[in-house]
Amino acid sequence: MDCSVIICTYNRADILRENLATLLQQAYAPGKLEFLVVDNCSSDETPAVARMFANRGPHPVRYVYEARQGLSYARNCGFREAQGEIVIFLDDDALPEKNTWVANLIKAFRDPQVGAAGGD
Repeated sequence: MDCSVIICTYNRADILRENLATLLQQAYAPGKLEFLVVDNCSSDETPAVARMFANRGPHPVRYVYEARQGLSYARNCGFREAQGEIVIFLDDDALPEKNTWVANLIKAFRDPQVGAAGGD
C-alpha cells in the first residue's frame, strides 16, 4: 500500500459525505491507496456515512472508532491503523482537489529531499 489518507472527524457526517465522494474520484492505482475515517465519538450519522462508502470505489474506505475524545487521540489511532507507506491527514472539512490531489502529494514525497509537508 502506497498511501493512507486519514480523516479524523467528529459530528460532521454531511461534510464527510462530500469529502469521501471527492476522495473516491482520485486517480490512483487500485490497491495502492486507502482512506481511513477515524470517528472521534460522533453522535450523528458519521458511522453510517463512512460505511456507505466502504465498497463504492477502487480504493477502500475503512471506519475506525476512537473512544477517547480529542484530535490527538484520533490522529494517533489513525496512524496506528494506517497501512500505507505514506500517511496523509486531511481535515474533515477540507475538500481535496478532484482526481490528482493524492497523486501530487505522493509524487512530492517520492523526492528524497522531502520528509514532511504541511498545508492550510
